Amino acid sequence: NPNVYLNFLPHETAIQFEVARNIYLATLGALIWDMLVSLPEDFILIRGNFRPIIIAYFLARTSALGFVLLSVMFKTHPLAHCNAIKLGINCCCVISTSASSFLFLRRVQAVYQNNKLVCHTFSVLYLATVGMLIVIPIGAHVGPLANTGYCVNTGIKHYVAAGTFMPLAFDSLVFLAI
Repeated sequence: NPNVYLNFLPHETAIQFEVARNIYLATLGALIWDMLVSLPEDFILIRGNFRPIIIAYFLARTSALGFVLLSVMFKTHPLAHCNAIKLGINCCCVISTSASSFLFLRRVQAVYQNNKLVCHTFSVLYLATVGMLIVIPIGAHVGPLANTGYCVNTGIKHYVAAGTFMPLAFDSLVFLAI
């Protein structure tokens, strides 16, 4: 069919687009299943008092759902405003990763509560992680795919790698510390 939007992409890029779309769809199904299975425990958490860690937990889960949902829309539907959707995707990514990194930080602080050096070091690393995450929305660019209405990534600045690497490094250090 000559009107399929993937025909406007080089063959290798079209394959990568299809694989990414399928991964996002599978992730969305798994995430919805996980959220539904966790509902009874989440209701117990809601009935308790709202502490920053509970807020971070729900913020991480809901923004992860927003990230995956918007990513599925980005890959499967024609959209009028590519940049707005991509900004939403990137913001959900930043919020979700920041919130889950905060949960890791609190875990380290609970384990090493008597060691101020470790607690302060991980607090600085957490702030560096959040700072590096902010470059993701700035450095990722999207645009329309010909006249199809679909959107594609048109470029990623080299410094966006820092926004990906820093949470990986922080999470790895937390894992090693605990």
